[in-house]
Amino acid sequence: MEVPSKLSVTDIPNDKTILTMLSANKNFNDEKFFERVLDNRYPLLKKFKRPDESWKVFYLRMIYYIALLEEKYGIPYIPNKDYDPETFYNKNKDTENIYNTAMTTASKGGHVNIVKLMIEKGATDFDVAMSTAARAGNLEIVKLLKQYMNEKSDRGAIAEAIEIAEDEDPLDILLHTNPSELAKICSENEEFVEICRESSFINKYGEIWGFVRLIEGPMEYYEIKIGEKRTYIFGDQHTIDEKDKCDSLFQPIPIEDLIEIMVEETGQIDVFLEVDFFPKEQDIKREKNLLKFEHIGDREVFFKAPDYLVKVFRKFRECLQYDKEECSKMYPGARFHWADIRKGIIFNQIKELLRLFMDFMMKGKPENQKEKLYKKLEEDEKDILGQINIDSLLEETRITKQLSKTNFETADTIRSFFIPKMEALIKEASRVFEKGLFVKVLMRLTDFMHLFMDMYIVSRMFKNLNVPMENIVIYVGSLHARSIKDFLLSLPKSELVNSKVNEDRKPKLQCLEMRVRKPFF
Repeated sequence: MEVPSKLSVTDIPNDKTILTMLSANKNFNDEKFFERVLDNRYPLLKKFKRPDESWKVFYLRMIYYIALLEEKYGIPYIPNKDYDPETFYNKNKDTENIYNTAMTTASKGGHVNIVKLMIEKGATDFDVAMSTAARAGNLEIVKLLKQYMNEKSDRGAIAEAIEIAEDEDPLDILLHTNPSELAKICSENEEFVEICRESSFINKYGEIWGFVRLIEGPMEYYEIKIGEKRTYIFGDQHTIDEKDKCDSLFQPIPIEDLIEIMVEETGQIDVFLEVDFFPKEQDIKREKNLLKFEHIGDREVFFKAPDYLVKVFRKFRECLQYDKEECSKMYPGARFHWADIRKGIIFNQIKELLRLFMDFMMKGKPENQKEKLYKKLEEDEKDILGQINIDSLLEETRITKQLSKTNFETADTIRSFFIPKMEALIKEASRVFEKGLFVKVLMRLTDFMHLFMDMYIVSRMFKNLNVPMENIVIYVGSLHARSIKDFLLSLPKSELVNSKVNEDRKPKLQCLEMRVRKPFF
């Protein structure tokens, strides 16, 4: 096939024809031609062009992934300003969720036929797609998904709520209306009263159709299922900052209230919190310091305050302080576990060094104090590294005892996951100590100490009990949350059902959108 050296940009052939021509004339590089092709056929993709690539290379890269998605999964190009075929393919390839993601993307762009096609291919996550369509004002897709939900789901309340929206602005009615205004709509419009009453259309926390929307406190969460065991892990940043709180028309659910809702929902639940054991006469003091030692008897207890963990502790203090009679009255069937077992000589030394270092960094101590601090770090770190024996620490923190009450295979899996990480951290700490990098040594020792709490929690989770742990809530620091999540997902038949992680250092860090349906378990 003879290809002219210069093609007209006014007559745009299809992709297949262009590829055929290029196979015959690989040196054809008319940039205006390829840019015109993109303007004509894929204008929304142009923003994904890399600064260092030509229009030809960019065009070929895009149609490669468009064709790959079509050939492998039957997913056509989805015109949407946020849709990058390459990113979509790499994130969703070989996952069960690819058709749900495509359906949601098409719902946002208003592409009814693609939504229908994805449903035919097995997409079932109508809730998220419907919410996305409503946000974008695509009422036709909202009605379409309502129809499928009526046929394949018992969520009648959702279908009824959509009927309310048919003559109203779906953006306001479905998602963004102030709860008090929604309550007013329900009470003042006679035709809505019965529907609102029957479907519990909205409650004081802005829960619509059984959704939990906003959680105030944690910066991330993971919902993981392993057989009959379902676990919700919440990660905390251990401070409260006004700029990180929720600022929304919907009233957020405070994390302590969400945990209470979860506890009250099921007859049997286990809750793990990153707190040390506090005798009944003691309380967690609310201090301005980021890092704080509390003296309880002859022990020093490390705690960060003020934070949301303090609020959770105070809500469930009777259960955490072994007032079993009072706890069973309030929350029958619930078991609460204080999970911070990091105490003893070595751990207290690490905590003290961390406190000194953070105090120096945050209070801006004079430079002449720096040498004194580094001398202290050097002396104590040398002492700590000389004493560390992982087996002894596992015994001291009662992890060995927990593992002895777990079946052999699970106990071995737990050891194989955590102990090599501990050994690697100590090896790295010793290496950087020899180089005089004492701050890095402290960081490695702190990470080493964190792993013991994570190992303790998972050891208890799989402990052989008369009533096994199947419904579990864990509220810990974000590093612990990720460590425990990684362990659980390393197990056979584990499934990450839902997750949400707020980006660090971004506003509203402690306002988490949790698109989860009740019941939780």
